[in-house]
Amino acid sequence: MPLLENRLNYGYGCYGCREATDLGTGEAVLGFPGRQLPAVLANLEALSGKAIGNSRAKKAWNALISAGV
Repeated sequence: MPLLENRLNYGYGCYGCREATDLGTGEAVLGFPGRQLPAVLANLEALSGKAIGNSRAKKAWNALISAGV
C-alpha cells in the first residue's frame, strides 16, 4: 500500500508472518511512503521528548503501587 497507493499501512502480522519472521508478540509492522519520512521522524522525536518517556516511566502505576491500591 505505501508504494502502490501512497498511503500508510500497518498490521500486527498474520500467523504465517509471525512464524516466518522474528516479529515479537508486542510488535507490529508499519509501512509508509518514503516522502513522509521527515514528518514521521519529526513526530517520533517530539514523542520521545515527553510522551514515550512518561509512559515508560510508569508514574501512574508506581503511584498506585505506593498507595497500596
